[in-house]
Amino acid sequence: MFSHGLQQSHMSLLNHLGSAIAAQKQNQYDTRNEYLQKAHQAHPTASIAIGLTTARLQIEEHQWESALANLQQLHSAVPQNNEICKLLIEVAAELNDWDIVLAHTTALRKNNLFPAKVTHEFMQKAYAAHLDKLIDHTKHEITEKNIKEQKNKIDTFWKKLSDDWHQDPVLLTRYIAYLQSNGRIEEAETLLKNALKHHWDPRLIHSYAQLRTPDLDSQIKVAEKWLKQHPDDPDLLYILGALTYRQKLWGKARQYLQHSLDIKAAAKTYYLLAQVFVGMQDIDRANATYEKGLRLAADNNSTLLTGDPAK
Repeated sequence: MFSHGLQQSHMSLLNHLGSAIAAQKQNQYDTRNEYLQKAHQAHPTASIAIGLTTARLQIEEHQWESALANLQQLHSAVPQNNEICKLLIEVAAELNDWDIVLAHTTALRKNNLFPAKVTHEFMQKAYAAHLDKLIDHTKHEITEKNIKEQKNKIDTFWKKLSDDWHQDPVLLTRYIAYLQSNGRIEEAETLLKNALKHHWDPRLIHSYAQLRTPDLDSQIKVAEKWLKQHPDDPDLLYILGALTYRQKLWGKARQYLQHSLDIKAAAKTYYLLAQVFVGMQDIDRANATYEKGLRLAADNNSTLLTGDPAK
């Protein structure tokens, strides 16, 4: 008798949830909500199953805010439920609410909720958003004490990240820009050099070119050593062109930039080469090179960068 009653209760719950799903497929959202409410009233002990079904229906209809509120409530009730945690992270990511994702990075790492690539992407975006927020807060602090405290928070957050994340271009370029804006050039240069030993990436070498080190000659020599290992890297050739342009080494700058263009045509490289020709007082060639960059930018629907490219 007891078993029969359980079976009937289970079938009743399935009927309510099935009817809610069917109603949504017919765009009858009020009817859907009525069936879900009936399910809650008839089966109060099945609130988690009903809540999960509700969340999935909300997600299906892109009702992200409602789904988020529902999933947060479910997660508070059963924090160890991986399915709820997974949906919560997905919805938070959809809403760009990276604070929520950040709060669940332990689950992301340990519970294999997503494929490795998706897990990395979510964690990277959460860490980057948090770093941006911390850095932005320093710009709005007034007292020296508060500014110092905020900067300590940034450095503490960075130190807590693993070595792998210290070499991640998305995160490292942000932290490098922060260090440079606070005059910590030597520290920024050391971090970039170490990262590039393990992870060669164009974003990192561009970040290196933007450093305002006290010894530009040494900075150029470091990049030239890298060129021996990466002789046909168009980005490295470009930043060497930018650094030697800044040093007014017109011949070297022209050589590096032309080599970069031979490998990969880029509007910004044409623009910088035009600037080199201006420095060499070859105005006709500067105009012709600049026009090539403009045509390429128009063909690619991109913008021709202006100004000092190494800034």
